[in-house]
Amino acid sequence: MNTPQPELMYLDFGVMLQLSDLSPEFKTCLTKAEAEEMSRKVSAALVQLYPALSEVGMVLVGAGYQVSQIMRPRFPIYHEMTEVSKIQFRAKQFKPSIVTITAVDGEFSVEAFNRDTESPDPLYIFPALLVLPKNEVNQALVSEIETNLSQQGIMTEVLKPLMETALHCEVAYMHMVTLSDISSFYATQLIQINLEPLWEVMKHIIFEMGPTFQVLGSGHLLLWDGKEVVFVVPDEATFLEVFKGNHDDFVHYDQTMKRLKLLLTDHGILFSEFIVTDPQFFLTTQTLESVLEKVK
Repeated sequence: MNTPQPELMYLDFGVMLQLSDLSPEFKTCLTKAEAEEMSRKVSAALVQLYPALSEVGMVLVGAGYQVSQIMRPRFPIYHEMTEVSKIQFRAKQFKPSIVTITAVDGEFSVEAFNRDTESPDPLYIFPALLVLPKNEVNQALVSEIETNLSQQGIMTEVLKPLMETALHCEVAYMHMVTLSDISSFYATQLIQINLEPLWEVMKHIIFEMGPTFQVLGSGHLLLWDGKEVVFVVPDEATFLEVFKGNHDDFVHYDQTMKRLKLLLTDHGILFSEFIVTDPQFFLTTQTLESVLEKVK
């Protein structure tokens, strides 16, 4: 009879930082000492909520990231954290410990950890990862954490003094969230501004769900072909015939597309344009298959 080999399991989570004010002096990277202090405080808070977590490992990155850098295809930050964890933790003879990943002079040795979104934002995520032996007890524990962490993991009072001093900021609120919570938060943001079709595209990209075709309320046609987003767009003459607008309407349509491209750029998603000059194409209901055939 074969004895099952021990395995590890993981829970992707993070500490969400909500700023009350955007200071020009705001920093996103903690020093080694600051990051290690944050790791200890986060670990202690988790153990207080879930005592069994005293026997698990944790990896934390000492830097804050905008949601757009977290929500990227295959979640590169969390992928690299998992790779780091494989060096420290072994399924056989598992030993709990805390691993804190920090930058040197503002630069990480792993490129995925380097921040590449420069525009200020009131919301940042400090990514973290729990590592624990895979068994029924821990699977139930992870399910409980995934359900309750965002409601129970309030960290404002615990971390506010450290973060305000270290990052030169004013903290409004801090709490722990799972990666699923972050995904739901981002989806809600897009849906609330009537961009649910865009979320469908993003979801297919980030979670590797395969090609999809969506029509936005703005009239933009977006195709994800598995490699890049293709904006299927009319030239101005075709636009005017199809949408019965004027030149200013076309300019607005084009500006909206530029904003969509900026959003995709923030998420590290490739895109291109495919111009269609046949008005009938836009006046006919299109499917994923018909659009894939059109642009190939």
